[in-house]
This record gives sequence, structure tokens and C-alpha cells, in this order.
Amino acid sequence: MFSTARVWFVVLACVAIASAGCCKKKTPDDGADIPSAVASNDPGLEDPGESHRDSKIDRTIKCFNAAMRINKSANYYFKRLRSGAPRAGRTPSILFKPPANTNALCEEAKTDLTPPMAEIDKIMPRYVELIASLTKQLDEMDQYYKAKEYKNDKYKKGKAMHEVFKKDQDEFQKLHEELSVAIDAVADKRDDESIEKEAKAQGLRYFSLVFLRDAKYLSREITKDKPDKAKFAELKSKIEASHKSFADHAGGHPDQVAKAFMFSMYKSRADAFIGSVRDADATKLRDRDLDNMLNKYNSMIDASNLVRWRN
Repeated sequence: MFSTARVWFVVLACVAIASAGCCKKKTPDDGADIPSAVASNDPGLEDPGESHRDSKIDRTIKCFNAAMRINKSANYYFKRLRSGAPRAGRTPSILFKPPANTNALCEEAKTDLTPPMAEIDKIMPRYVELIASLTKQLDEMDQYYKAKEYKNDKYKKGKAMHEVFKKDQDEFQKLHEELSVAIDAVADKRDDESIEKEAKAQGLRYFSLVFLRDAKYLSREITKDKPDKAKFAELKSKIEASHKSFADHAGGHPDQVAKAFMFSMYKSRADAFIGSVRDADATKLRDRDLDNMLNKYNSMIDASNLVRWRN
């Protein structure tokens, strides 16, 4: 994993709770699982302005989430080299390359300027440019080392590619961290607004929002370069409590559940996610457990984005 990042195909996501559900670092195509006829007539849908704002954040998060694989690949590459350049006895491998649609996702996110989000909008042009460049560089290095061309040129091309990659990766990492902060700021603000709005009623949606907020905080911790075991244990305890409150309220208020469109799938995935959290050993935090939690988390968020809350 890598510092200040979020999900691997994972990671992040991280998540931001939106008024109609939530958005996260890793999210599906907007409304992909909602038939248009249902969506257009669903009284639980939010106003177009809010929905568009969520879509812009969703697109940015999808780009961020795909691009984080660049960091993971770079982390593995540099680790193999032990801080030096490619050389005999230190031949790197290229693993964890970004998904094939990364450039397309990020171009789509970059061109969405409605509504304006200054902190995000100023980062995206260069961020997306570097994604395209680094993705191409990873492919070229992968081909070079798989073909063992270094045996013929004594790492000459490998060293040249290394210098360019290191320079671009350093710049990308800085922008990646800045974008992470910008996304989190938007997400946290909306979390607070949504929870405050629902706090008085103390209904099913309120308990869902609190649970999703706690899940987001846990996702941020487990996608750090080195998750803090004590912090994870603290967040684990907190999210188990908020999930219990959420589940108990749902079980005791079938009338509210009946009004929440597509709630059943979301609830079952929330249960699966909390199961993966319970299964994780806070004293070890193995990669496979982190990946399992994040995969379950993303699946839950996919479903939560489809829920439509009716009064």
C-alpha cells in the first residue's frame, strides 16, 4: 500500500455521504443499476443540482481510485530497487498497473466543471496529464523488463526510464495527496450537513448516515501506507456500535424500511461489510483482510448510492 492514499481496487475508497446516499472512493457509473423509468418517477430522488454535484464527486473519486494503482505500482517498483536505479541484481518488476479505463475515467472527471469546486478543479488538469504519462511509462517499463532488453543495453534504457518515472511520480504523488484532501473536505462537509439535517427525526436514514460516516473513517485508516493498529481497533469498535444501532432501528421500524427504495440490497451488503471488519485481526492487519474489507465496503457503497429515501 502507499501513503495518504485510499482504496486499492479497493481503495477510499474513501467515501463521502451524499444526500441521496453517498459517494466514495470507488463508485459505479452513476445510476447504472437504476432503470431510467424507475429513476425518473422515483419521488425519493434529490433535486437535479444536488444530483449533479454528487455525480461530479463520483466521477472524481472514480478517477482517484483508479489512479491510486499508479502509487501502488510505483511503491512496489521502488521497493524492488532499494532506493537505487535499475542495475544487475536489482531488476524491477511492474505490477498493479492501473485499470485499462483509467485515462477515460479521469478525462471525464476533468471535463466536468459543474458545479465549480475550486480546490478540485485546479488540481485535475495536471493530475490527469500525469496519469496518462505514468500509465504509458509503466507499460513501457513492463515491456522492457519482460523482454529482458536490459541484458542487451546493460540497463541503459531502464535507467533513463527510471529517472523520468521517478520525477513524474514525485509530482503525481503530491497532487494525489492534495486531491485526497480536497475530496475529503467536500465529503466531510456533506456528511455533517446530512447528519445534522436528519438528527432531529432520528429515523432510519439518520442511523444509516452515522454508520456510513464511521465506515468512511475506517476506510481512510485501512488504506494508509501503514494503518495504525490501535486506531483501527478504536474505529472497529465504533463502527460495530453504529452498525448495531442501524440494524436495530431497521429491525424495529419495518414501516421506515418499506419506504426506502432498494434498501434490502444495501442492508445485506452493510452486514457483509461489518462481517469483514469483525473478521479482521487488529493485531495483524494482513493485506488480504484489508482488501476484503475494502471490497465489501465498495460493494456496500455501490448499493447505498441506489437507495432512495422517502418520507
